[in-house]
Amino acid sequence: EGITLFDGAAASALRSLGLNALITSPIAYGSESKGLLFAAYKDKQGIAESSVFFVESLAAAIGASTGYVNLFQNELAARKFLERVINQMPLGVAVFDGAGACRLINPQLKKMFGADPNFDFPARYTIFEDDALIAHGMMPYVRKTYEGFVSEFTVNYEPALMLRHGFIGLPVRLRVKTLPLYDSGGEISNIMLIYEQTKETAAATRGIPLTGSGDALK
Repeated sequence: EGITLFDGAAASALRSLGLNALITSPIAYGSESKGLLFAAYKDKQGIAESSVFFVESLAAAIGASTGYVNLFQNELAARKFLERVINQMPLGVAVFDGAGACRLINPQLKKMFGADPNFDFPARYTIFEDDALIAHGMMPYVRKTYEGFVSEFTVNYEPALMLRHGFIGLPVRLRVKTLPLYDSGGEISNIMLIYEQTKETAAATRGIPLTGSGDALK
């Protein structure tokens, strides 16, 4: 099985090249067929069983690679869609990777923080170095988000605490909600912070743990 003599309209053309035998193997990923792999040989008598196994292994490798590429393209498309949605949201939104580095920040949050809308400051903004969150004791809530928890708290953002990140706005009181973001494998890859400006006067900053993958934040 797997060794096929040429037949049909293409046989003459292939034989003119000195090819007399063919091994075919499906290229599949999971339960989905991606195509067929053809290996042509000059000497059909010299084809060993190991040749069939080699072609089948090669087809399996191609199928797996194709599947991974498709997954990457799907995730890339999903990311671009998410970016478009975030940029159009009326609330401030920022996305941070597993190391805490800011990967995406929308125009509304730039406006809240008083940042130049044309200045790409996320490269220098790390959530774990947010002096306002540190000063108000909110960093444990942010860290818990990487464990699957959702939290909400309010913070008074003072310009003096945010200057090194490129924020030069006026003092602002924000209600912040943290959300974990999961990749296609079900693992937390990023977290999202949603910021809403409040009309409350300055008061003690507070944090409220909401839901998560375990017990409430102590």
